[in-house]
Amino acid sequence: MDEIELIYGNYLGVSFFLKRCTVDQCNKIQLVFNKVAFDITVSELKHLQQTIKSAMKNLEQLDCLNLADKLKRIPVLLKSDKEVLFNYQELKIFKNLIDGTIFNLNFDSVMERLLSA
Repeated sequence: MDEIELIYGNYLGVSFFLKRCTVDQCNKIQLVFNKVAFDITVSELKHLQQTIKSAMKNLEQLDCLNLADKLKRIPVLLKSDKEVLFNYQELKIFKNLIDGTIFNLNFDSVMERLLSA
């Protein structure tokens, strides 16, 4: 664990920065969710948050989500070239991971500004 800086985690995923990395990797957040790993920039993360929020809103606007609806695979575009399928429950947990990651990134930057003042 000395080689990573944990940002956020839940029971199906974790987000972190690599401490030892190439220049290309240092500006990216590493996400591992349900045995799938990928790297993502902060701007891509914020775009992904909006994509998930929109998908969740569309699903929740259905009159009632029955068991069959909750088990359907929902495609979410992570990057322009990467799409992942989630069921409803996984999407909720992935949303928590993304929201928690963004919250902690913002919290860290606010704390750094306060401590340097």
